Order: sequence, then structure tokens, then C-alpha cells
Amino acid sequence: MSKPSDKSRLSDLPIPARIALTLFAALIVSGMAVSGILVNLSLREDWVVTVPRIERIQAKYAWSPIKGAALTSMREYLVDQEEVDAITKWCDQGGQRTGFYENVYPVLERRCLRCHGGETVMGNVSMTTWGDVANLSTIRGMPARKLALQTHNHVLGIGLLALMAGIMISFTGYSTGTRVILVAIPFLAMAADIGSWWLCRMNPDFSWVIWIAGFAMVASLSALPLLAVWDMWRPRPSKSME
Repeated sequence: MSKPSDKSRLSDLPIPARIALTLFAALIVSGMAVSGILVNLSLREDWVVTVPRIERIQAKYAWSPIKGAALTSMREYLVDQEEVDAITKWCDQGGQRTGFYENVYPVLERRCLRCHGGETVMGNVSMTTWGDVANLSTIRGMPARKLALQTHNHVLGIGLLALMAGIMISFTGYSTGTRVILVAIPFLAMAADIGSWWLCRMNPDFSWVIWIAGFAMVASLSALPLLAVWDMWRPRPSKSME
């Protein structure tokens, strides 16, 4: 049995197959663009698409919900840094009952209980008692069950896209070394990104890895299909000229 030739190319496929792969590549690229926008919006409170700040990534994966809110989404409702410090310092000290009603509750009463107290409890988050707020101060980042589900979905979904993009780039005319590097990048970036979601719970500095690896993953999964399509359709010298 003869071995498959390393010279097999996507450009050798019939035109209908190349059209199908081109449309599939367009879906991957557009999907990456939409996912990037959605991730950005999930880290913001408005519809302005910008580069997410590290603080918002830390609020999602590293800090407790109450601390993350005080430094990000609730920050505009807190008058000065003293109110922010009262909440974050209390969270860093373990959310103890001691000092809560003296230092933290007055801030919550002025700024938060209108939406998170009494009969009105926005987002099913109550802040009327120490117990309510203490529960929000002990969780580090996203709840483990929710993070596990997010990990499961991303590993399967992004992993499949990386596999398909890798197969496409494998049958191009780029050098073997280039193809190996291009195939590996999205898998390595995905592993670093998802792994840092969990590591960020222990050390917020891993938020930088999430930022960098996430960008590398989206960029590589967008670039690989485009490079494959370019190689598949680009003009080549005729065999008589080779």
C-alpha cells in the first residue's frame, strides 16, 4: 500500500469541494469574530466593543462576586475610593461578621439595597444581612460548577474547530515546519486559556494569561482557515512551466 503523498493539496480538490471548504472557513472566521464580541460584552455593562480590561477578567475568574462588583460593575455607584476600599478590604479579610455592620453595611445601605434589598432583589442577589453578603465574599471567581460546564463546552467546541482548521492547513503548500507551528498554536492557546480560568482562582495574575491566550486562540482560529483558503485558490504556474 502506498503512503499518502505529502504533496497532496486542497487545491487538488474539485471546485465544489473547495467551495464547501471556503464557506466553512468563512463560518469559522465569522464565528470567532462574534465570539470575541460576546466575550467582550460579557466583561462590560455597555455595548461598546473595546479591549477588555484585566480587572474585568479578574472579576469574572478570580475575585469574589462582591469584590468584583465593587471594582467593576458597581464602581459607578460608589461615591469615592473609601467606599470601594471598605468593601474590598472586608472581602480580603475573609468576609467576617466583625466590622461588617460598622464599615460595610452603611455603604451597601446607601448604594446597593435599593436594588438588592427588601422586596426588590435584582438578579436574585440579596444584600440585606451579613449572611447574604458573606456568601458573595467567599466564592472566588465563577462558581466551580458553572466553570466546569464552561470548560466542557469550550474544550469540545473550540477543540473541534481547531482540529478542522488544523486539517485544512495541513494540506496546503506551506513548509512542514510552518504547518506544524500553525496547527499547534490554537491547541496550545486553548489549553493555556482554559487552564488559566482555574488557576486564576488561586492567583489573579493568571488573568494576563487568559487575556493573551484568548487573543492568540481567536486570532489563530481566524488566520488558519484564511491561510488555507488563500493557498487553495491562489494561482499556480502551470505544470508545463514547472
